[in-house]
Amino acid sequence: MQRLRVDTVRVVWDHLPGPYQGALVVGCGARNESVDQIGLSTLVVKLALDAVGRDEDDSAVDPMAAYVSTSGSPDEVAAFVADCCTALADLRLDDLEWVAGTVGPVARLADLFEWGGGCRDPWASLLARRYGGSGPGLMRWPAVDGTRFTVPEVRAHAARYFTADNTVLALSGAPAADLRLPLPGGSPVPRVSPQPASRAGACWYPDEVDGVGIAVSGTAGAAAVAVQLVLAQRVRVELERGELAYRTTPWWTPLDRDRVEFGLALRLADKSSAPAHSAAATVLWRELQRLAAAQPDRYEIEGAAQTAAPPDPTDPEYLLDQQSDRLLQAAQQELFGVSDMVTDADRAHAAAASPDDVRAAAASWLETAMVVVPAGTGVELAGMARSGCPVSTVVPDGVVLEPSSGSFWRRRRTAATVERLVVGDDACWLVGADGAVHTFPMADIMVVDDGPRVLLGNVAHGCLVDITTFGGRALFAARLPARRHRTSPRFGA
Repeated sequence: MQRLRVDTVRVVWDHLPGPYQGALVVGCGARNESVDQIGLSTLVVKLALDAVGRDEDDSAVDPMAAYVSTSGSPDEVAAFVADCCTALADLRLDDLEWVAGTVGPVARLADLFEWGGGCRDPWASLLARRYGGSGPGLMRWPAVDGTRFTVPEVRAHAARYFTADNTVLALSGAPAADLRLPLPGGSPVPRVSPQPASRAGACWYPDEVDGVGIAVSGTAGAAAVAVQLVLAQRVRVELERGELAYRTTPWWTPLDRDRVEFGLALRLADKSSAPAHSAAATVLWRELQRLAAAQPDRYEIEGAAQTAAPPDPTDPEYLLDQQSDRLLQAAQQELFGVSDMVTDADRAHAAAASPDDVRAAAASWLETAMVVVPAGTGVELAGMARSGCPVSTVVPDGVVLEPSSGSFWRRRRTAATVERLVVGDDACWLVGADGAVHTFPMADIMVVDDGPRVLLGNVAHGCLVDITTFGGRALFAARLPARRHRTSPRFGA
């Protein structure tokens, strides 16, 4: 990549095959938002695109950054990014309510959890359990209704993050001679390294998720990539051998230049398949243990690290997608010194990793492993303790709600786990059939409409509980800020 600065904005470019493309990438991702401002970065991007009349262009806000990209001639790309910079420098907010109304919750999460459903995604649950209500932990929660954002906070957010020093333009060829990037200056944005909310050993926990997942905290580098690739390959083989119809999705979430959270999410590949979540969770944990106990074969590492051959390297759409990934990765590296993409170069380094280094890495990170299973799943994982939400036995006074009539399976499931819901002014309490009391402070509560279901979330602890049968919407509406009522997007799960 070649580098230069235009109007103090960093520009990186290289001669890449395929159509000419540019990506304007701002170092403001979902992890820079607060729990009550989730979706604010997406709204800023949409306002800028609305101002330039180009809402059809590719744009997204991922955990690390916000970006817009387009293709065309060098002059066309230069004109587009210059217009975007002009719009960001002086956001047109007279139509804020209209633009906000066009941005649904799917817009923020589609690129993050494209297969499955929003807050019930296993990887989102694992991040929330590990990191609580900040940084990567925010990935679980749906976006705020954009119409609730005010003009001052939108303007302040843009002024804080959408600045020249916090932006990189990545190009797939030499920039146009008259390229201009008129973004305002701003204060340096601190890169905060996320810290775990708790430091428990290897553990598993049940949650309102639509699959099974495993997360491992490790040191970024070739060994971590190799561990993930070999683990994914072994898990796929074991799932097929056991006739477990799950789709495997790898996840790679950098925390800073040195640390990464990585793992796998498993969801039923066919909705008609019978769930076998306990068996799938056992496969995940057993294969990680096996990798930690004995070094993999050199050929196994190389095979796991192989990149599938492109279906048609001359296809313009394929080349455009490949370019887009490379440009975003280059911009992330320039902004953060790390990327959330496992590239061909990363795979090549992983293929060269020593088998004993791979084993040693897996062994050293074994105690960080967490497994999540859907609520109601019984599982026994040798060497892994069950982790639960903090509970007590004291039930304070409040409005008592009991399960209402409804479908038999839902009433039976609720009765087996939660006996009643008590709603007070400062907190609510879920009282289990065994007398255990799970406390939800009002300051940490999130109520999520998930299709026909209502979920109660604890942002600080990262958990979700199905409270559909208790009703109580009116009670929570009277006690919670409007921004703590969210709608979860669904993507065919």
